Formats: sequence, C-alpha cells, structure tokens
Amino acid sequence: LLKEENSKLKSQINHLLQLNKYSAIKITNVPSNEGENLFTIIEKICNFIEFKINKDFIEDCYRLRIRNTQHLAPIILKFVKDSDKREFLKLKKLKHEQLNTEIVLNLKPKKTIYISEFMSPENNRLFKEAREFRAKNKLKYVWFKNNSLFVRETEQSSPILINSSLELKKLVTHNLEAQDIEITDYEEPDTDLSGKESVTSQTS
Repeated sequence: LLKEENSKLKSQINHLLQLNKYSAIKITNVPSNEGENLFTIIEKICNFIEFKINKDFIEDCYRLRIRNTQHLAPIILKFVKDSDKREFLKLKKLKHEQLNTEIVLNLKPKKTIYISEFMSPENNRLFKEAREFRAKNKLKYVWFKNNSLFVRETEQSSPILINSSLELKKLVTHNLEAQDIEITDYEEPDTDLSGKESVTSQTS
C-alpha cells in the first residue's frame, strides 16, 4: 500500500513537472551552426508543414544541452498556447515522412528531422520502459500525446493512460484491477518518434 501511495505521489509530481516545464516540442537531427538563428529554422519548418507562425506565438526556443557532444543538440520549442502546439503537431504528422534537412532547410547531407513532444526525464524513462514491453509483445502500441503516455494491449483494445512504472508493470502482468485502468478516447497509436532517434542525454 505504501509503495502504491509513493508511486501515485511521484506520478502527480511528474505530471505537474511535465505540464509546467516540459510541455513543448522537441526537434531532433537539425545541424547547429555558430550564430544560428533558431527562429529562422523554426520558420522554415512551419512554412513546410503550412503552420502559420510569428514570434508572438513562441514562449521559448533553445538548443537543449547534451552531455554527448557527438550528437546533435535538439531544439526545444515552447508555444505560448497549448492549442498552437497541438496544431503544429497535427500538421507535422501530415508531412512527417518528407521532413528532412535537404528539403526543409536546404542542408546536406540529407538527414531526417524528427519532431515529437518533449518529455520530462521520468516520462522519457517510462516511455522507454513501455517500448521494451512492446518489443517483447506484451503491448501492441505505445505513444505519447498531450503530455501523457498511452498504451494499447491489442489491436482492438481501448487506449489506457499510464501514470507510473508500477501501473505499467501491473498491466502487462494482468494485475491491474479494472477500476484502476484509465481508459481514454485517444484512439490513434501515434507513437513518439524519439524512439527512432539517436539516444541523447538531456539535462534539466
């Protein structure tokens, strides 16, 4: 019981952290240059996906500090309004297969540009854990949307909101009671593409 209470408290803290600090977009695999103008890069991406942008829409935009300098530092884009973030991601999805540095930014060699929701360290860990269960065929779909992690056990099953590692383990071992499952209306298995990126270490 104490373990469950601690898990619930930890997930509540993580949820607040996700909403307040990490509710942003992560853009990965974009080469960096000295003196670069990040808004110009964002503007080109927005033009390509046909998202109307101006500087007033943006609360913050910066390169994430990473420990391994061999990797490209992701760009973090935080919108003032969450509705703009959702619209950006919606339009990105329509052209995600075409997003690359050559077409969008006129940069060679051609690299795929990955765009996903920015996750807190805890959500990033939980997402990777869920993907490991998917690799073992314990889950069918794993995705991160609107600051939350969702899974589906089968093609036909309803999406389930996962708040903690304890919930995830209970689900895959079928020890999660029916009243504890948060079934959602998010039917699309739009998995966060960060699983296909090079692994980078993020600092908070």
